[in-house]
Amino acid sequence: MTLQEQVLKKIKNQNLRPTPKGYFKARDYVLWGLLGLFVAALAVSAGMIIFMVRGTDQSLFARLGLTLSERLLYSIPIFWIIVTLVAGLAAYANLRRTRRGYRVGKKQFVIAAVIIAIALGSLVYAFDGAQYIDHEAAANIPLYTTVVPLDTATWFDPEHGLLSGAVHVKTSDDYFTLRDENFNLWTVTGDHVALVPADFTFQSGDHVKIIGKKIGDFKFQAVEIRPFETPVKPPVGATTTAATSSTTGAI
Repeated sequence: MTLQEQVLKKIKNQNLRPTPKGYFKARDYVLWGLLGLFVAALAVSAGMIIFMVRGTDQSLFARLGLTLSERLLYSIPIFWIIVTLVAGLAAYANLRRTRRGYRVGKKQFVIAAVIIAIALGSLVYAFDGAQYIDHEAAANIPLYTTVVPLDTATWFDPEHGLLSGAVHVKTSDDYFTLRDENFNLWTVTGDHVALVPADFTFQSGDHVKIIGKKIGDFKFQAVEIRPFETPVKPPVGATTTAATSSTTGAI
């Protein structure tokens, strides 16, 4: 019996049927769709790494009394590095399952992935997508603030000694109220607070970032006050009226 006859006999005996062409097309669509999602995740995580690294202010670590291990932990965005690696591996595994994915070698994929991650991640960072993601992750992902405990990028982490927002009513450099990015009103006090730079002055409506410690519900003791280079943006979904009232200091 020839090979052809053997194959035909096996097909007949096992009642085999050809797989419809539409199955393979649908499979390709699913695989490429998943690849797109993994690439998007790679871009987001890369953008978050850029956001965390650029936002880290090494000069304040000593002021917060952090140990060397804490400084390393807070300086390296371990959480987002892990997410980037997982997204990259998932994208590679998915690409290899596509029709011509076997042609892409590991070295080629790594180079392409790094270029794509940096390019798209930079766009995510440039359009403030990373700041929004960080804010939403802190609000909705359990233990996120434990894994990423010091938010030096936005300077809003009262539990770890960082506070930022718009000055509401100023009595003195040592006593004023401040509206944070969530539109909560804080009472800020201090004893001969240091202003950095030394010639820095601020008035009601100005945006500042503060080093100190939380001493109660919406009460903060300031040790050092710095100018906030960029305006504090209202959370997504906030009305224009609310944003205006935050800038002017109106309740």
